[in-house]
Amino acid sequence: MTIQENQEKIKNIYKEINQINGHDHDFFFGYLTRTIASGFKKIHKGFDPSEKFSKGIAYLFGLCELCGIDLESSFLKRFPNCCPYCLASPCECYLTNKKSALNIPQRKYAEELEWKYLHFQQTLKKEERIIDFDYAANFIHKIYPLNKIYWDLFHGPEFHILKCFEELGEIQEAYSIYLSKDDSRKSDYLNQIQDEICDLFAWLISAWRLQCPNLNITEFFEKMYNGNCPSCNQEHCICKNRNNSSDMLWRKEEIENIYATLTKITSDDPRLPQLLKLYNDALLSNSHSEFKRCLKETIAFLSNSKFSLADKYVDDLDRQLQLIKEKI
Repeated sequence: MTIQENQEKIKNIYKEINQINGHDHDFFFGYLTRTIASGFKKIHKGFDPSEKFSKGIAYLFGLCELCGIDLESSFLKRFPNCCPYCLASPCECYLTNKKSALNIPQRKYAEELEWKYLHFQQTLKKEERIIDFDYAANFIHKIYPLNKIYWDLFHGPEFHILKCFEELGEIQEAYSIYLSKDDSRKSDYLNQIQDEICDLFAWLISAWRLQCPNLNITEFFEKMYNGNCPSCNQEHCICKNRNNSSDMLWRKEEIENIYATLTKITSDDPRLPQLLKLYNDALLSNSHSEFKRCLKETIAFLSNSKFSLADKYVDDLDRQLQLIKEKI
């Protein structure tokens, strides 16, 4: 699926609940900041940030919907096969101090970027290019190859963390100015919000690719938001309090208790050791999506395995699962 299609999917899942609860810019901005920070915390601990970054992008989509921004087309317009500052690919800002590498005067920048965007659109259409998250990540690294050098040799994720939070601040500033203007001037400032959102998306997707070079980002996002809210598992989110939807439905202690019960079950089923390993990995990563997978696999295991009628731990496990399923 394209970026645009995924934005529409997130809109369909959360549109009604957002309207009911009156979720505004502060809601989306606050939880966008929270999930990005959590993702980089995962990176610092050596874990996969994919779940957190997926949620971050979902909140970014929510912010885009609030502002009437199509992230895919805005991203391509912001980066029309070149850096928007030096107008070159690869970027030469480190040589030009963010001035044009083509010796184009400042007053001609907008015209040059527009021409590049129109030409880029034609190229993408001719190539029948699918603009998904992986294309965006690889595309940004093509324009900014120094990002990988900074990450691998010098700063690790620190530079990307700095840039992401710099862009978050600029989004907040641009939106605050936008709200203070009368309707006749709002469109100019909306373009500024759009540019800052695209910059944040570029840095976020770059960090995700650098941390997980072999991951299909688009596939992960689509699996997490497979037509449903990952918290309430409904096609149209019915979470009683969306403010908590970025938290886990199940406490880690509950998952640990289920794991402990599983270790006591007597079974020759070869899937049991695999299931225990799945729990080990999930508890190590503390990932909600992995916990959800463990629970689904456990339910399937109980349904398709034979146990001794005297094995009380099977009954204990079934009761634990029933209590958890009632939360959905």
